[in-house]
Amino acid sequence: MPNPFDGLRPALELIAQEGHILPATGQAVEDLMRPDQEESYDRVRLGLQPGDVLDVAIETPNRELYIECQPVSRKDKHIFQFFLDGSARTFYLGHVTEGDRQTPVHVSQIGAASIFRDNKGQMRVAKAQNKILLLFDRDMLSFGPQVEELIKQAGEYYGFVNIKENDPQTDGVHAGKDPRSRAAHRANWQMRVMEKEIAMSLDRQPEQWLMLDGGLGSEYAKDWPEGKEYLGVVKSAWKDLKFSVKGARGSKTINT
Repeated sequence: MPNPFDGLRPALELIAQEGHILPATGQAVEDLMRPDQEESYDRVRLGLQPGDVLDVAIETPNRELYIECQPVSRKDKHIFQFFLDGSARTFYLGHVTEGDRQTPVHVSQIGAASIFRDNKGQMRVAKAQNKILLLFDRDMLSFGPQVEELIKQAGEYYGFVNIKENDPQTDGVHAGKDPRSRAAHRANWQMRVMEKEIAMSLDRQPEQWLMLDGGLGSEYAKDWPEGKEYLGVVKSAWKDLKFSVKGARGSKTINT
């Protein structure tokens, strides 16, 4: 099996020739999003800061809020027939310096796939994509544009990301200002874009709902085809988020 990272070799060789490399201690280190994806999206969408309270109008703040769901057998018709999820893993390779300028260099593996479940309960892959990204601050290196061009020549399986470029999510969190953390956030945003491209390209009937793993970011609020039903399933939320729940006996503040 060929090395999937071979397409990055010419770009990495140019970086090694033109810059001074300060490698990651021991080996490449995986950098994670801090805060995590769902927390970041909550902060950006709601525009709240730690300690802020979100006003929510709920008539009966008690156990009646929970809806009992009956199981649906394979013989019954399912409306949730498409499932979409993505993954982004970002690894810090080291720092590159040129004169008094420097930038961290990351490699990220991103991918997304949609699974289709038919009425018999059988599943198959409806559509899948994956990509390997090279990420650093292009403007910090005089040879940055050359590296970007080499990545473009490597083919569509590879991509270059300038970590200083803007995106709707990375710029909305404090961690996005740190170059190391920003790279992980930028890679995650590229994964989210890939997820949406797959979601938009699925051949779905009006009664076939799409279930997405994670919250619905701003990318799903714009330009979505009318009638294409979808929903997001969130397993975690911003831990500092508080709600002002209004009831018959006044308001009560609760957290997640």
